[in-house]
Amino acid sequence: MLGDFENSQKIAYKIAKNTVIKNKLSHAYLIESNGYSKKNEFALSFAKYLLCPNHHLTIPNEYCNICSKEDINNILDIKIIKPDGMWIKKSQLENLQEEFGKKAIDGNKKIYIITDADKLNASSANSILKFLEEPEEGIIAILLVDSLYQVLPTIVSRCQVIHLKNDIINKNLNTIDIIIQNNISYLEKEKLIEKIKQIINFIKYFETNKKDILLHMTKYNLLFENKEMVIDSLELIIYFYKDVLNYLCERNLEIYNDYEEDIEKISKKNTITNLCDKINMINDYKEKMKLNLNTNLMLDNMINDLEEVSK
Repeated sequence: MLGDFENSQKIAYKIAKNTVIKNKLSHAYLIESNGYSKKNEFALSFAKYLLCPNHHLTIPNEYCNICSKEDINNILDIKIIKPDGMWIKKSQLENLQEEFGKKAIDGNKKIYIITDADKLNASSANSILKFLEEPEEGIIAILLVDSLYQVLPTIVSRCQVIHLKNDIINKNLNTIDIIIQNNISYLEKEKLIEKIKQIINFIKYFETNKKDILLHMTKYNLLFENKEMVIDSLELIIYFYKDVLNYLCERNLEIYNDYEEDIEKISKKNTITNLCDKINMINDYKEKMKLNLNTNLMLDNMINDLEEVSK
């Protein structure tokens, strides 16, 4: 039940609760999980709260077709979309659209939850945009993503954003453990350790030498050997810059907690504004990399654009 999060997610709980109390229901919500371990449970509880005719927060009503069902799969008006392999595919959203063309069973609303919105490929992202741009009455979207920078700004702008608070005490975990725990990288631990070192070296070299790094890209083969590695590397770079932003804003580091010395050095070369610009730009290129484009050319363009942002 949504009330279970009243203490652990006070702000998010209040926003979700007031959605109904103040009659400000949105057609789409984007939940930024920030590594919260119970993000899926929060999203499902929020969906049940929205569907429940009496909007129960704590004790389930045994006579309610929504509250009384512990297994979310038994709630026919909630559909959950997860990646099919590496990506969420356009066909999954087409099937959803066909399914949601039918009348709601238990009430007057139907809700779809996309658990990994950062796994939308180019075609599925366009499909979800059409869903969000032309919302149908009684259909509500809940998108889950670890960071807003992982999804297209056009998607973010069409959703009400709810931020969750990270429940992981990062200071007791090293960077590698956090990355594995959050499923940020697909690599085995030993290879991931080497990759993180290269990520840090790549960023430090770029921040010092800018586009001169283009002459030395062969040193970073582990980062950019194929499209899958490029996408994974860019995501890890985004998280590094996000932690630099956290450092400048005097917030706790989320991922690279044991690289504070490197983060401090990079923070002296950046402002909050150009860090936000870099994060958004790298995320845009990460999305472009999902298409069948020339990877080396895209990387060259990205580095040139990053240099412009750094000026």
